[in-house]
Formats: sequence, C-alpha cells, structure tokens
Amino acid sequence: EWFGVGHAGIPLAGEKQLGQSADSSVVAAFSGFIYGWKSDIPSSPTPKAQHLTALYRKDAAHLPEKIDGSFNVAIFDNSSKELLICNDRFGHRQLYYFEDDSVFLFATEAKAFLAYDAFDRTVDLECAADMFNYGYPLGEKTLFAKAKILLGGHTLRVANGRTTFATYWDYQYQEGSERSLDEMVEEVDGIFRPLIKKRIGNAENIVIPRSGGLDSRFILAHTIMAGHNPWAITHGRSGCHDHKIAKDVVKTLHHERYRFIEMNPYWLAEHAERFVYFSEGMNNT
Repeated sequence: EWFGVGHAGIPLAGEKQLGQSADSSVVAAFSGFIYGWKSDIPSSPTPKAQHLTALYRKDAAHLPEKIDGSFNVAIFDNSSKELLICNDRFGHRQLYYFEDDSVFLFATEAKAFLAYDAFDRTVDLECAADMFNYGYPLGEKTLFAKAKILLGGHTLRVANGRTTFATYWDYQYQEGSERSLDEMVEEVDGIFRPLIKKRIGNAENIVIPRSGGLDSRFILAHTIMAGHNPWAITHGRSGCHDHKIAKDVVKTLHHERYRFIEMNPYWLAEHAERFVYFSEGMNNT
C-alpha cells in the first residue's frame, strides 16, 4: 500500500526487469542494461532483477558498485519501508524524480509525471536559459521547476519521510601522461575490445548507426573484428557530410552491409512536436 512500480517499453527476450526476493519482502526493478556483476554472489541462472535483491540484502550501501552496466535501479524494502534508487557512474540512463507533501514519484521520462493530477508544471526558467545557451540543461535541472534529474554516480534513499542523496563515484583526474600517443591508443583499444564482446553478448541482429564520426567508426570496426556482421546505417540527406564519410569508412573496412536512409528535411518542421515528445528533446529533458 505504500509503493508501486511498473515498466512500459519494448520487452527484451530473456530479460525480467521486475523481480522480488523469495519471501517477497524486497522488490527490485531496473531499466537500461545490466551486463554482469562485480560480486562474489553467484547469479546464474537467477534473473537479474531477483539477483539485485540478494545484492541489496548483502551490502545495500555498495549496491551500485556491484553492477556492471548502463542502468537505473530501484529497490523497495517492505520490511523497513525504504526506497533505494541508484544509477550508473555516468547517469547515461536518465532518471527523474518529483515529490510533494503526498507522494514521491520517479520515472525514466519526465513526461510520465503529467499523469499525476497534482504535478506542478511550473517551468524552470534557468533550465530554459541553459537550453538556449548550451543545448542541454546543467546539473540536476529539468524544464519542470519541481522535477529533478538524478546525477550520475548517485544514490537516492527515501526513508522515514526524508529524501537523502549520496555520491558513490566521481571523476578522478591524473597528471599528464608521459606515454606516447601510440601507447595510449593501444591501451584504449585493449580496454575496448573485450567490452564490445560483452555488450553484444549473444545478439544476432546488430544495427550500428554510421554517422562518420570517430565513435561510430571505432564501434563498427571492433564489432567486425569480434566476428559479427552488423548492419551499418546512415540517415539524412543524400550527399550530406555524414553520408560521404560513412561511405569511405565502410569501404575502408570492406563492409558490405551498409544502407543509407533518405530523410526529407521538411519532416522536421512537419513532425517536430511529435519528435520532441517521444525523444524529450533528445537530451536530459
């Protein structure tokens, strides 16, 4: 009677994103992707959501540090009436929260709060200024003044009517390296190679956006080197800069599974409102 959780989205084969402990006293939910665990608790073949309840019971304070992935996690402890929310180090998967005198709400899309009749829709003018100046909001701001975004590397706990936050990870900067550029490139390549294999897993149908930029070149090349044959796609206007570079990249990699998807630039004006609604502006709000 004190909490509710639900998941709306495209189901993933073999993924159960809601689960509970054997005695039903702890419930776990996650969004995004969990690739593995940094824990000595055996997980296979336990569903990931259920395994989260075991990690929580063993060491709730260090739960996010035991998860390898790009994720948001919510844990409800019915015995202590506590809610614990955490995300990955970079906060790549957005998680929004809102509270008033009656409820605490959280969701992966801010527009979900609009279903709550008492939601305060006041616009945050500072956030709006951020959007015009930088193209994205700074810090925990959203376009709704009363709704915030959970920053990466953070935990949020609701207990005894209080909401508290903690940082479990932050960036660490070191002095300039004396290694050569070739040595650093080799190091990054060595780190990235096994990560691609882990992220792809047993997937059979792989599609990689091919913008022509360095990131997508790197991902496509490593996916091919890992023995996969993905589709590479570029969308936009025929002859655009991305299209020209992408064709050179796939030619250099001798990769034949490439498609260009023509997009009419007038579609942007015609469907702008729907684009913004579905993508929430393609940024944190």
